[in-house]
Amino acid sequence: PEVSAPLASQLTAECGAVNLVANERSRQSTWAKEYADPWMLLANALGVVGYQIVSMFLVAYQVLWRRRYIMECWQELSTFELWMCEYTKAYTRFFPLVAILISMSLVRSMILIQRMYYELLHHGAILRFKEYQAKNEPLFYVLTICLLHAVSNFLMDTLTPRLGGRNFELLEGTRGWFVYLVIPIATFVCSMYFAHEPSYNLVPLSRYVHGESKKDEEAAQEELKKLVYIDEEHVQAICHHFEVKPCKSAAETAQVYQELIRAAKDFCDSGHVIVGHEELTKKLTSSQITDRFWPARFLFQPALQDEASLLFRRVSRSYDLCCVLVASFCVWLFADCAYADILDVANGQEEDLAALLVEAAHLAFGLFYIAQILRSTR
Repeated sequence: PEVSAPLASQLTAECGAVNLVANERSRQSTWAKEYADPWMLLANALGVVGYQIVSMFLVAYQVLWRRRYIMECWQELSTFELWMCEYTKAYTRFFPLVAILISMSLVRSMILIQRMYYELLHHGAILRFKEYQAKNEPLFYVLTICLLHAVSNFLMDTLTPRLGGRNFELLEGTRGWFVYLVIPIATFVCSMYFAHEPSYNLVPLSRYVHGESKKDEEAAQEELKKLVYIDEEHVQAICHHFEVKPCKSAAETAQVYQELIRAAKDFCDSGHVIVGHEELTKKLTSSQITDRFWPARFLFQPALQDEASLLFRRVSRSYDLCCVLVASFCVWLFADCAYADILDVANGQEEDLAALLVEAAHLAFGLFYIAQILRSTR
């Protein structure tokens, strides 16, 4: 039977998309399972940042549950010393909790941005990441300020004379303070300065062109020559307005990603620059960690119903649930401590107002953290 020209071209395009997906999957078998699989994305991100979370849990155990290596605010102290003791002690107790939440956010941003990178790479494009200046990261300075408060609390504990023979052995206290507080916290702050770059643990080029046979390697090298470069800023701007049509197969999803690549390439070639309200108002204070939540707007769209997209959403949303649960627990701790200090203030311990101020700031941070996670998953 004769086939009309439009129908023939449509069938050709669909067959081409199916063949492209089949060829791509067969070639990816040597590296995609190690890097692009959703569970591997989570495992690799935790491998980079997970030790920070574990070390901060150990610090939290020391200062929150065992109540060690923090100054006890005795009534024998002067008024100024009492206020400073309560103020710096609150920072010391809550620093590991804030560090845990920030580390979990870093894992989330790595999962999202690397998922987008690999999907674009699968479909013929290399995502060129934005250049961030680590020295401009606001969270780095927030953590540094908290660390300085913790140091000041220890210095006050060391230098302030106490009554009733309560002075601890200086050498033993200093050794424990360095082992359980300074080294883990300083390591965490330094790692935050360097671990934010998502390109550190991407698939290496030698692994990308490796194949199970010589033919696969030659095909990979040819595809490498055809890759186009698109900027993260352009893809991010387009994803805010990109509408995805319902697609239930890998071939249909491949067409969606190819349309996204073409739109980003056309946007780059046109020379247009979109500067949104958020970019104008939050440029100086935006965190590169939360800024890289943007792929969720595209990757979490319900229209993507193929098997790989559904698996990624299940893995990512499971991790998001863990983030929300941990943040909720931290918020409960902040609120519980604040409630206890409110009772102390009502009983005449006015110096607890200093701790109450710090606890209110941390409580607001925890609620904002939960709101950010929930907003980006809609």
